[in-house]
Amino acid sequence: MNLAQEAHRIITIAQSIVFRPDATLTLLSYEQSVGETSLLSLTDGWIAQRGTDNSTTSVSLWVTDRDEMTLALMNTVSRFTIEDTTYRVIQGGITPPSWEPKLWQIQGEEIRNQVEIETLVAEAIVSGAGTIAANGIYTARGTQSGKPYYNLLGQPNDPGAYSIVYTGSVWSITGEPIGGLSYYVSPATVADFPWLVTFAEQDGDSPAPTVSEG
Repeated sequence: MNLAQEAHRIITIAQSIVFRPDATLTLLSYEQSVGETSLLSLTDGWIAQRGTDNSTTSVSLWVTDRDEMTLALMNTVSRFTIEDTTYRVIQGGITPPSWEPKLWQIQGEEIRNQVEIETLVAEAIVSGAGTIAANGIYTARGTQSGKPYYNLLGQPNDPGAYSIVYTGSVWSITGEPIGGLSYYVSPATVADFPWLVTFAEQDGDSPAPTVSEG
């Protein structure tokens, strides 16, 4: 038995201890116009470690290499499922094998509800704001109050800073965490997405921006 076969055997044993014996890892691609597409389902040779950071469940995944896991296929993987839970692959979260035994590493974050499953890859674009710092591309990072929130590109995952977030009654475009500025807010609404509402000035300068779907 070579090193790769032994690694596969040990990982499969660990997998059966941590997960159900019939647990399956499914690698997926995702496009908004198409939805999810199953690329590869694996019943052995993988193990995952879960952790929690800022209320987000993260997963580190190790998968023993096999012929069907080509670089071209793995470059299209953007989501995966384990035991009926869906995870998105974080940016730069797939690392090809570089030494024996050959193991792919995949880093993901849990997608926690259907709204997030359907919209997490979406972007929101803020334009025309009198407060220049509010303008830019915001990427979906998670959910709060049952709706997706977005952080300004290049900023950390934080619904309370540099974000477009639903507070439970209004949509808010926020600034720096110090002082808790809400540059612009919507009227009271139950709209699922920020591009469905009209914003008005609060702590930000006139004019209020337009938010569009990316």
